[in-house]
Amino acid sequence: MTTPKKKRYGYKPGGLWGTDPLYMASDEEGAWGYYWYHNDHLGTPKALTDETGRVVWDATADAFGSTTPWTHDVTNNLRFPGQYEDAETGLHYNYFRYYDPETGRYTREDPIRDGMNWYGYAGGNPTLKVDPMGLLAAIVCERCLKGSMTCYVNEGS
Repeated sequence: MTTPKKKRYGYKPGGLWGTDPLYMASDEEGAWGYYWYHNDHLGTPKALTDETGRVVWDATADAFGSTTPWTHDVTNNLRFPGQYEDAETGLHYNYFRYYDPETGRYTREDPIRDGMNWYGYAGGNPTLKVDPMGLLAAIVCERCLKGSMTCYVNEGS
């Protein structure tokens, strides 16, 4: 019987929980390894490096989050901000509902019915907006992109 792997995640201080990851600690065969995230402007992981700086995971993703890992010495399940990939279904768990990166849509309607498309991700604009909880699309403000503050702005419906 194999022992299940344990993982722990650390996120950017002061940020919205589940967005903009900093590191992953993974228990591989009884020894903890630490890996550092390299994210894009929205907080989506693009690469992981180990303690020596070697790339152990990197990937490309299309605009709606369908991810193709190129290097995968470790498993990384984090995707768009707030999303965790379910390897069995291929869907991304987003706290309140599941997201299908192949269609760019959620599998269930928005529980708070934000906007006109209750199944869409980030108001149809995933290069400038995030939806970390699966409830509403929010703009990542310019100051946040420059690293001086963290804020999410909902434009309203």
